Amino acid sequence: MIKKIILSSGTIVATLALTSGMALASSISNTGKGSVNSIGTNNINLCTGVNNNNSVLNTVTGQQAKSGNAKVTNNTAGGSATSGTVANQNTTGLAVTVANSSACGNFVPTVVGDDSSISATGNKSVNVISSTNVASVTAVNNNNTWVNTVTLQGAQSGDATVSGNTGSGDALSGNVLNTNGTTVILNVTND
Repeated sequence: MIKKIILSSGTIVATLALTSGMALASSISNTGKGSVNSIGTNNINLCTGVNNNNSVLNTVTGQQAKSGNAKVTNNTAGGSATSGTVANQNTTGLAVTVANSSACGNFVPTVVGDDSSISATGNKSVNVISSTNVASVTAVNNNNTWVNTVTLQGAQSGDATVSGNTGSGDALSGNVLNTNGTTVILNVTND
């Protein structure tokens, strides 16, 4: 009994686009009676794309304003006392854009055709031709974005005092204004 085993395999690992086909050819012939003949073709196409993105936005704004004191004291005739105006303003604009394009976006697996043949084998021979094509695409996107905005504002108007005068006078304390505006724009795109 003559036994002949031939294994032909083609393995293709792809990380970018492959567009052409491939043909593998193996042949077995004239093996005789009771022979075992086998041809196997394995084609594996793999593409793995991994994107890791970490974005940290951290803003801290501290503002303090105070107007001075205005006093009219110990005069024969009273006068006016006016404290100054106090204002705090804050505007913060933050923008983050994360765009991930998968390395496998244009991935086209290569298909292997099998032109193998087994011929002229003897009586009671076992003849097997097998062909396997496998394609696998894995995309992993890890996007972590942290946003922290802290705004501390303080404003104090000064004292306006009219005292110890023979005549009376006016006293006016200034205005206080705090304004804050925060804009956060996050764009995360995974293809």
